[in-house]
Order: sequence, then C-alpha cells, then structure tokens
Amino acid sequence: MDVNDLKSRISRTLQAIDARYEEDVQQKIKIVAYPDKPGLKTITFGDDTPEGIEYKVTSIISNLANFKDNLKKKIPPQEVEDFVKASLHLKVLLDLNNAEKHGYPPTKKHSKLDPKIEHVRQTLTIANEKEEQKIIITGNIIDKDGNHLFSLDELIDTCFASWKALMSKHNLF
Repeated sequence: MDVNDLKSRISRTLQAIDARYEEDVQQKIKIVAYPDKPGLKTITFGDDTPEGIEYKVTSIISNLANFKDNLKKKIPPQEVEDFVKASLHLKVLLDLNNAEKHGYPPTKKHSKLDPKIEHVRQTLTIANEKEEQKIIITGNIIDKDGNHLFSLDELIDTCFASWKALMSKHNLF
C-alpha cells in the first residue's frame, strides 16, 4: 500500500481516532492499595503515561490537519481554503497543529483564538443500561483567555465529519 495514497491516509487517521477508546477495560484498570493506609486506593485507567496520551492526541490532530494540504492536490486549492474558513472547528484544528509544530502561540492564526488543549486524560465511562465500559481519552479545547470552545471529542469528530463531507462531494471517500 502506498503510504501517500489518500485512502491510506484516511485509514491511518481513522485508526488514530479509534485509539482514543479502549474497550478491554478489565485489562486496563489498575487498583493499588496502600497497606500502611487502610482503605486508601488509587485507580488508574489504561497504561499510558501522560506523555503517551498527549502523543495520541497530537497524532490525531496532525493526521486530521494534514488533510488540508493533501486535499489541495485533488480538489481546487481555493475550494479547500474556503471550506476551512467556513468552519471554526477546522480553523481551531489547524491552529492546534501549527502550535504543536512551531510552538505556542501559533504564528499563523486561522481562528484568531490561540486555542490550547487542556486537561487531557483517560477516563472510564459507563454508558447505557448494559453498563458498557470504555476507557476514553478526553480533554478540553480552550482559547487564549481560558474560555471553553469545545471538547476534544467534538473537535475530532466534527473535523473528521467535515473532511469526509468534502471528500465525498468529490468522490474521494
């Protein structure tokens, strides 16, 4: 498979996005009891370090942001630029990626918000009446003044859906 092929890039991006979730909860929960302090326990979810979790998040953001330049080779560049300008989520995504590449605050500002990711963490979720459990990577996207813009999940899911819609419009997905 050609790693530069758009379908290969889509597949890698979907794998990175899916890596936010861990469904094998029992294998990932660690409970540590302290013998000298009866009743005190720490519970951790997953086996990633904080840096490992951040790496997964920046990988997802990078993969999603790279679609902008990749699509300019298949779609008229101005159409891609106009598409980005019409989406706050995509502009924030590109700012986050530029901050990761070049340092914060980003010098090229798509959103003019100087967004940051904060409180990146793994959490245990229990959903629905079946009590299905998942460990998820989550976080918040804030602006330079600390105002909440959206959750990490919203950013990732909205940006992927946006790129998918543009690709589908041009029969690329």
